[in-house]
Amino acid sequence: MKKNNLRIFAITLTASVLAFTAACGGSSYDKNSYEPSYATESAGASDGFYGDEAVELYEEEAPGSSSNNATEITEENAESNKSNRKLITNINIDVETQEFDSLVKFIKEKTEQLGGYIESESINNNSYNSRSERYGSLTLRIPEAKLDSFMTSVDEKSHIKNQNRNVKDVTLTYADLEGHKKALLKEQDQLLTLMEKAESIEDIITIQDKLTDVQYQLESMESQLRTFDNQVSYSTVVMNIDEVIEYTPDAPKTFWEKATEGFVDNFAAVVAFFESLLLAIITHIPTLIVLIVILIIVIIIVKICDKKAKKRRAEKMAKNAAMHQNMAQPQMQPIQPNVSQPQEAPKETPEDKK
Repeated sequence: MKKNNLRIFAITLTASVLAFTAACGGSSYDKNSYEPSYATESAGASDGFYGDEAVELYEEEAPGSSSNNATEITEENAESNKSNRKLITNINIDVETQEFDSLVKFIKEKTEQLGGYIESESINNNSYNSRSERYGSLTLRIPEAKLDSFMTSVDEKSHIKNQNRNVKDVTLTYADLEGHKKALLKEQDQLLTLMEKAESIEDIITIQDKLTDVQYQLESMESQLRTFDNQVSYSTVVMNIDEVIEYTPDAPKTFWEKATEGFVDNFAAVVAFFESLLLAIITHIPTLIVLIVILIIVIIIVKICDKKAKKRRAEKMAKNAAMHQNMAQPQMQPIQPNVSQPQEAPKETPEDKK
């Protein structure tokens, strides 16, 4: 009876630990330092099931044994089985069209018709040079088996300027992940078997910690495999679309052709600049009128102030000049000349005449 109670208590505690671990987002995992040696780490930790028999049972079926190594896929096996290769295809393509809306609509419909989907879309209705009206960018996911058919349709409906195809072989990486996943699944089954046979709480907690690590690794492996499956099954096509008046010639251009095209493009750019400037001026006439009136008022005020300042400076300069002139002349009384008055001759009397 005590043994059954202990087992029930241990199972309850295990469930609690598992729930707490899941709530915390799982335990940390170091892929490089991971070593699946559960039985050897806890062997002798208790007198329950984790004894010599448990060690022998785990070592016989542990990952990395000779039976598990037989399932690994080597590079030679991957090369010999080309039909099962995992290839990720990415295409970058630049196209020109004179019917922008029609081409964009065709590409969308063709993508859905082939079983693909649009991952992202960006359409700009503003021109960015003299030869282009509108441009857009589409990121498409096309089924690998129908990729050539899609590219042929695009070539028929538009003018392809540049095309870059990149194929990445992930066969070995995919095989390694699958092998690791199989080993982890077998390891998980063995841990669950040991969990059922464990009798002590310490053994159950130890097994539970290792089981959590294995489950975390399994989730990571499955996520990577799903990503690879999507990238292999659906090729990525990044398409840049330019709306043009005339298509870019495919033949190599001579020096004079390049010079003429550059001159025409620059002249068109200058014309476009002045057109934009004129349009901006016309649309901002009310604002310009207000600014001009304010500017005129400011200029008048500045001129009036400058005129008054010049007048004050002239008056001040005249006053200073007069002051300096007065200080230069000494304050002296005029000297009256001492001129003797001539004396009148005495008048002759009658007596003197006699």
